[in-house]
Amino acid sequence: MRKGMIATVLCLALSGCVAKPDSISLSAEKEKIQVKEPLEIVVSSSRSLSADAFEPIEDAQIVEQNGRFYFEAFENGVYSIVARQNQIVSNALIVDVGYHDPKPEEYELEPVPDEERPKTLDAGWVLADPAAYVDRQITVLASLPQVVMRDENGQPYAVALPADGNEEHGLLRLSGEPLSFGGCLAELDGVLEQREDGTYELYVVEARMVLDGAARNTTEQ
Repeated sequence: MRKGMIATVLCLALSGCVAKPDSISLSAEKEKIQVKEPLEIVVSSSRSLSADAFEPIEDAQIVEQNGRFYFEAFENGVYSIVARQNQIVSNALIVDVGYHDPKPEEYELEPVPDEERPKTLDAGWVLADPAAYVDRQITVLASLPQVVMRDENGQPYAVALPADGNEEHGLLRLSGEPLSFGGCLAELDGVLEQREDGTYELYVVEARMVLDGAARNTTEQ
């Protein structure tokens, strides 16, 4: 009996002495930040690291302050943060960096009571003849798909469809106020702009989710 107890204790002692494999784990509180917004990178590692352990990132930097690491980007984009030491490679921490320009003063629309709000334009009509609405403050009734498009530089942007969801006239590109909802009808207050490449986009100042069919009462084309 005593020999069995000794053997058991010896096995437990040996198993407790087995060294854990080295690893590096990176995490952060947020996945999306703005340009030049510092983001603390939490490092879990069996060994101490320095800022030099992080792989170089174009248009961004990682600095060490008081034993903590901070990521900062200078351009919009999706960044992958990786650290390595002695052939040990961390997970890739993905951070989406984007900046929304402040609303131009000329696009700050005056609040309008609901009973005085003009009838809306269907996004399909705007797409069919966008030149007729350029530089005009308009209210558009649109269907918001739950998708995000990306431009030639990989930057995300929102789009809108006609109220019936028909893509015959294409998609209406949106900018300005970020939308916090999708997959529904919405009224979008804003100004239609013509981009340098000749396409059009609606600079959104205010967006309202439409939960019933009341807003379908649009003006005549």
